[in-house]
Amino acid sequence: MEKTLILYYSLSGNTEKYAGERAAAEGLDLCRVEEVRRRSKFAAFMPGIPQAIGQMKSKIKPLTADVGAYSRIIVATPVWAGSATPAINAAIALLPAGKTIDVVFVSQSGGAEAGDRIRKPIEVRSCTLGTITHIKK
Repeated sequence: MEKTLILYYSLSGNTEKYAGERAAAEGLDLCRVEEVRRRSKFAAFMPGIPQAIGQMKSKIKPLTADVGAYSRIIVATPVWAGSATPAINAAIALLPAGKTIDVVFVSQSGGAEAGDRIRKPIEVRSCTLGTITHIKK
């Protein structure tokens, strides 16, 4: 039986709402990625935006799910300046090799270029990038 995990980060609650609704509808497991130091909305812009553009990683708390136990992982993230968030960059660095990773970008503006930027960090982990979906909230 294929087990699927939604691994997500949410600052404003939009991505959390999406992840929760999808998990409930499809019977998927959830794992919230949390930064060690919770970011204010101001800190999402300064220094968060430059960190996201530079594909930097923030310090995150240990994940509450054993990502290796899942055959499918969906990464859900807001889009910050056309990039995944630093928290999601940190979580991607923890993914075990050999997984197929689907990515969902949740944003108000789109961020089509974010798909190109997330490809390399996933492939560096010897994972395969599956689908990329953009959800406008």
